[in-house]
Amino acid sequence: MARRSLLSTFNSSGSAEKTVVVRALLIALALLIVHELAFRSIRARFMPHAESPSMGNFMKAQRYLYEFPNMPIVIVGSSLSARLDPSLMRADTLNLALGGLSALDGLEIIQEQGLTPDLVMIEANVLFRPANADFQSRLLSPLMFRLRSIFWAVRDVSRPIPILISYTHSALRRIAATFRQAPTMPDHSSKAGEAQKRGSILERMLTSQKSAFEMPLRPDETLAISHTLDRQLSSLKQRGVQLAFFEMPTHPTLCELPRQEMMREFLKERYAQVQYIRIRTCDGIKTSDGLHLTAEEGSQATRLLVEQLEIHQRDSVQNW
Repeated sequence: MARRSLLSTFNSSGSAEKTVVVRALLIALALLIVHELAFRSIRARFMPHAESPSMGNFMKAQRYLYEFPNMPIVIVGSSLSARLDPSLMRADTLNLALGGLSALDGLEIIQEQGLTPDLVMIEANVLFRPANADFQSRLLSPLMFRLRSIFWAVRDVSRPIPILISYTHSALRRIAATFRQAPTMPDHSSKAGEAQKRGSILERMLTSQKSAFEMPLRPDETLAISHTLDRQLSSLKQRGVQLAFFEMPTHPTLCELPRQEMMREFLKERYAQVQYIRIRTCDGIKTSDGLHLTAEEGSQATRLLVEQLEIHQRDSVQNW
């Protein structure tokens, strides 16, 4: 009798634990569904801000893979190409510029996923920076790739922190606009001091950049570049993808230094069949740090790139 009572108690306890587990799973599922539906509604209105450049790269790459994989024209590049003005881009163009990485990472995404844009524009400036294996493995992990393709809630762009940052930025902008003071008389002495300070900072940055770009490309670097590019470009060409290199303008001090000049000539010689576009000369270019264009220069570079893009497409049609 005591044994039967003990067994009954054990079964009752096990049943209660199962009920708790089932309830917890149902609550988790309900929260996931709410998160999924809420983010789909939010994402239709804005693109959340990333809390770091690295996370921004994942958000940008996932946006391409899951939302716009059939975009006809894709730009692959580094943070230099990120200065291109999206408001001036053609509607059929997606800018996959990844900060701290290079065009090789963007090419790897397109090549590995078997995507077939009509044209891939390849930023040539920092191709000596190898593709980041950790970035690729995290982005293209088979299990997570499949889950992200189905559920928006597990994509990096839908995490609470970027959404919170975006809403905070928006609220602060509205508050600043509400309490914006009437214009006052400009303080010319203060502006002169600020300009001098900015000039000093830029000079230090230029010195650092110059020391890096004065170093010529080593044979092992060109070998690594050609090994990766040969594989990537051959795969894309077999799928009928058109290709073109383009060079972002930089500060005149850096533009013709050995590393940049050797990269330019190396690409023109080894990939002579791929058009090489210099958006413009570097004369008079203004940058924030030597490499990255100011907003005004970025807008001008975007207009020129769009013009070159249209010329390239016209020539391709005529040759075809």
